[in-house]
Amino acid sequence: MSGRSLSCSPENIQKAKRALIRYSLTQKALADELEVTRQPIGKFFTGKPVDRNLFVQICDRLDLEWEEIIAEPASEVKVSPDNSIDVDIDAIVQEVRNKIRSLIEECCGTMRVLDMSNQLG
Repeated sequence: MSGRSLSCSPENIQKAKRALIRYSLTQKALADELEVTRQPIGKFFTGKPVDRNLFVQICDRLDLEWEEIIAEPASEVKVSPDNSIDVDIDAIVQEVRNKIRSLIEECCGTMRVLDMSNQLG
């Protein structure tokens, strides 16, 4: 994993919260010890990405193995050597169409004409 930020997996957030309690710390006290603001600590405990160095510092302070609690990266878009993105656009478009078909039909499935009492399909 080569990104600049890491996030805690949902199941391991609970593990981190238990470690926080075990050391009788609050998120504010942990932030003070690490000399950071409370915001990135809050992000850590909600599973949002935080700076890699801070992530490791938090895990060290809570005696957690940071490699074990990081969230698996979402399926990443592959970039080929010629910098083109390897994505099946047709499959993505079809998936989106299937998910919003009923909404499109509801919003755009009829046409109103001012002098007509019935809508046209």
